[in-house]
Order: sequence, then C-alpha cells, then structure tokens
Amino acid sequence: MKKIFVLILFFILSPVFTEAQVVISEIMYNLEGIDTGFEWIEICNDGEDIDLVNWKLFEAETNHKIFSYPEGNSLVLLGGKCAVIANNPDKFKQSNSHFSGLVFDSAFSLSNSGEKIILRNADLNDVDSVSYNPEMGANGDGNSLQLKNGSWIASFPTIGTSNNSSYDNSNPDLDTEETAISQKISLSQELNLMEENILVDAGKDKKVVVGADTLFKAFAVGKQNVPLKNVRYIWSLGDGSVKEGESVLHTYQYPGDYVVFLNITAGEYSASDRLTVSALPANIVISKVDNIKGFIELFNQSSYELNLSWWHLESDGKKFDFPKDTIILPNKKLMISSKVTNLSLNDLNKIFLLYPNGEIVDKYIENRIIQNISADSSQQKNSSVTKSPKAVNQNLVASEQTSIKDETKNINNNLEKENLINVEEEQNQMAFVGGVDKKNKNSFNKWLFLLIAIMIISIGGAVFSKKSDKKSEDNTEDGELKAEDFKIIE
Repeated sequence: MKKIFVLILFFILSPVFTEAQVVISEIMYNLEGIDTGFEWIEICNDGEDIDLVNWKLFEAETNHKIFSYPEGNSLVLLGGKCAVIANNPDKFKQSNSHFSGLVFDSAFSLSNSGEKIILRNADLNDVDSVSYNPEMGANGDGNSLQLKNGSWIASFPTIGTSNNSSYDNSNPDLDTEETAISQKISLSQELNLMEENILVDAGKDKKVVVGADTLFKAFAVGKQNVPLKNVRYIWSLGDGSVKEGESVLHTYQYPGDYVVFLNITAGEYSASDRLTVSALPANIVISKVDNIKGFIELFNQSSYELNLSWWHLESDGKKFDFPKDTIILPNKKLMISSKVTNLSLNDLNKIFLLYPNGEIVDKYIENRIIQNISADSSQQKNSSVTKSPKAVNQNLVASEQTSIKDETKNINNNLEKENLINVEEEQNQMAFVGGVDKKNKNSFNKWLFLLIAIMIISIGGAVFSKKSDKKSEDNTEDGELKAEDFKIIE
C-alpha cells in the first residue's frame, strides 16, 4: 500500500519536476535606439523534452500565447536546449543573423522601467518568474540581463550560447568568448550598414497658415538610391500631434514656431530628420453684419482655403463653435445665419472671430472698407502675411482715414484755385476800365487821344452848325420875297 502511494505521488509530481527545469535565462528589454519589435527573452530546458503548446508568457498583466515560428513548426523544446521568444521574429532574425537556434513568437512588449514576467504551462501554473528593473543594468547600453550561476547580471548578449555549462550551445564549435566576439563584430557591421544605407529627408522649413492644411512628405532611400521597403514613418508635429505615414496632412490651430521631428524604421535600420514650421495668423475678417436679415459675413482675403474647424464666433458674450471641416474658399465670403448660430446681433461692437484657443482673430468694425488682398502679391509677401488680422484691420481703417483726408485736401485745393482765378479776372476787368493795364498802356493812350480829338471835332461842329442856322434866320426876316417882287414875262 505504501509503495502504491509513493508511485501515485511520483506520477502526480513528475510533470511538475520536469516543467520546473524550464527557466528564463536571458532578457533583452531595452535595446539601443528604437527597441520596438526587437525585444526578446531566452528560455532554457534542463530536463526532458517539453511541448510548449498552450504555454503562456505572462507580461503586462496579460497571458501572451506562445506560437511556433515559422508557423507550423514544432513547439517542442528539447532537453538541454535553449530557445528565444521574440516580440517580432522577423526583426529578431534580421538583427541576429548569426543565431541558428529555435525561435518562438509571442505578442509582448517589455517595459523599460522594469516589470515581472512569468512563464506558465498549459494549466496556467507558474513554471518560472523574473522581476527586473533598470538598476540591474542592461538599460539601453547594448547589454542584456543574464541568469548566471543563480544570479542576474548585465553582460554582452549571448544568444545561442548557454550562460551555464549545463546547456548545449547552438554552435558547439565556438566557445563563449569566441561567440561573444563574433556577435560583437556582427552588431558593429549592422550599425555601419544602418549608417550607410538609409537616409531620410523631412523637407525644408515651412511657413504655413493657421487653419490651413499643410502637407508633410518624407523622402527615404539608401545612399545608393535603393528604395526602402516596409518603412514606417512617425511624425511628431511639434504641437503635441503625432501622425504616421510617408505623407501626412496637418492643420496648426495656433500661430507660433514648431519643431517637427520625423523618425523612420526600415527593418533593423532607423533614421531621423527635423524641420521648423512657422504658423502665421489667418488673413480673414468679419466683413459684414446684418442684424435685420440676421447673418454674419466672413471674408477670406488670402489665396488659399481655410479650415475653420473648432473656431468660434462670439456676440455679446455668447459663442458659436464651427463644426469640423468648415471650409472658406480663397478670396471668397462665407455667410453664417443667426438661425444656425443662435447669436444676437444687436450690439455690433461686441462681435468677434476667435481661434480655437479663444484668441481674437478679428473684431467687427462697422463701415469698414474691405480690400481684396492676394496672398501671392509682393505686398502681402513683404508685409500682410506677417501681420495679425488685427493689424490688417487697423491698416484698413488708417487707409480709409487717409483717403478721406486726401479727398478733403483736393477739394480745398480746387477751391483755392477757383478763388485765385476769380480774383485775377476781377483785377483784369478793373485794369481795363481804369486804364492801369501796363501791358496795354501804349495802345490805350492812342485810343484816348483819338477819342479826345473826335470829341473836340464834334463840339466844334455843333457850335458851327448853330451859328449857320442863326444867320439864315436873319436873312429871311430882312429880305423876305413877296408876290410883287415877281414879274410875268410873256
């Protein structure tokens, strides 16, 4: 009976004894540079052959299933052998081409700040566990954490070779030191290839407009102009936004200068580039407010369309938020009905256009003269683009005032000219009547003498005529002929 009990106990405990021989022997949790997809864990079996079907790697509070690689291969880990569980077997193979041992696949991501990882069997019983942290070493310095003689140390990775003599090496012809040297040479060659074979250009520095879409396009090749395959592009756009893709569109919501970083990865290679973006204020104004018909009119004075997503209209302290992708076309006007905004338009002095962050883009000015300013004109390139909408509005008002002053000045000048002409005409008339015109002085004197002579002759003629009439009268009275003085002669 005692023997039977011992036998049963042996059969019950024997799987546990066998599984207890599988241990986590090496951890690569923080590689130099970008480590996403390049992390791995080494496990070794010091007991009988074990099939890892339905085994789990517990990490980040998750039981990650272990898969064969390539798919369809066996999951049996032979006694005295080691295997690697990789986060991305393809990347692992590319960066560790010298390793010819067994590789398994699992979807985990090791924390660089440390965590606990557990190897669990098909019944979810813990077989082995390790807690690590950066203070143990191997924190981005090219080393890995290795279990050697019961203790964890940081050392140059020994993938494919055992940390203890009890495990079989993948390359039995090389001892540990030779393998380490070979791996170091391989890593050095890969780093050189990385520096030589991949280039990326994020483009030149840009000047963009707040509210308008901006295109960012990357250019990545090898030095021999060899196209790169399976490239991942990550853009950090400087305003807290991150986008992925070879070409991305982005809209800056606020004016300012932003530093944009581009990071790319192609297999085990990586590269980066940067540029500076200056986001300028949008050249848009409130061109008209009609409180009778009930609408607010906006005018885009630039030659590019503007996206007003999440901008605001404010009237008398109340706000209306523009919905996403509200577009105003270049050099066009946009009318927004108060039935949509529910804004009161009674007080024309309290109507504002605001950026999404609440800063004022423009304040409505009654009777404003709107100028259609082209963003491509030299004037705008030199001045208007770099000015805020508020400054542009002030310039428009100043221009209007200057125009009024000029018009007034012209009217005054015309009046002065007319007065001078009238004065000259009066003087000329007076000069002609009074005989004081110096230019015609000689001519006037001749006519004056002639006039006097005519007057003298006329007076003389009149006197002579009177004397002649008187003498005729006297002759008639003294020698008047009578009938007797005539005689008929037959």
